[in-house]
Amino acid sequence: MANPTKETSKAESMEAAYARFARIWANSEPLVNPRALRAALAALGVSPSQVTDEQLRSLNDDWVHGLSNRPFRDDDLNKKYQRITSG
Repeated sequence: MANPTKETSKAESMEAAYARFARIWANSEPLVNPRALRAALAALGVSPSQVTDEQLRSLNDDWVHGLSNRPFRDDDLNKKYQRITSG
C-alpha cells in the first residue's frame, strides 16, 4: 500500500516545481501542464524537488508554450520524453 504522507510530499514537490517553472517562463502565452513537466523532469532523471532553475530555463521555448512536442535540444532526451508520455 502506498504511503499517503509520501504521496502528499511528492504532490507538493511537483506543485512547487511547477510554480517555479511558471514564474521562470511567465508571459502572455500559455504553458504546458504539470503532467508534461513531470514527464520532462523524468526524462532528465531529476525529481521535482531536485530540479534546478537552470534545468527549467533550458527547456525549449516552443515546448514550454505548447508549440512543440520536443522539450529538449538533445534528441536522446526527446526520445526518452516521448517514451514516457506515450506509455
